[in-house]
Amino acid sequence: ADLPDPTSPDALREVASKLGEEAKDRALIADLLDKPLKGSDGDTIGKVRDFVVVPGGRLIAVLVETPDEGRIAVPFTAVKLVGAAQSRGLEVPMTASAISGIAELQSLADSLTR
Repeated sequence: ADLPDPTSPDALREVASKLGEEAKDRALIADLLDKPLKGSDGDTIGKVRDFVVVPGGRLIAVLVETPDEGRIAVPFTAVKLVGAAQSRGLEVPMTASAISGIAELQSLADSLTR
């Protein structure tokens, strides 16, 4: 949704109102930590350990601990919020086996956590 830049009290009120309407089906970051990130096949890729935010407030990646205790960073644009209120989770639109073969995701995690 297009939101005005909240640089005045009136604009901030408008943004808050619009976000309140959009956030009815929301999840909190804290509720997603330690939840599994699943592939489109339903298999678990790993556990969500953290989120990466850059200056300006844009969420860019999900840090995931894989079953072999490795770490990958999945670009947030590839992640989808799924499930109902108490069973929220994250999913990517590819199989767990396909994502496990992408070495660049491990490299990304390494560069984001240094």
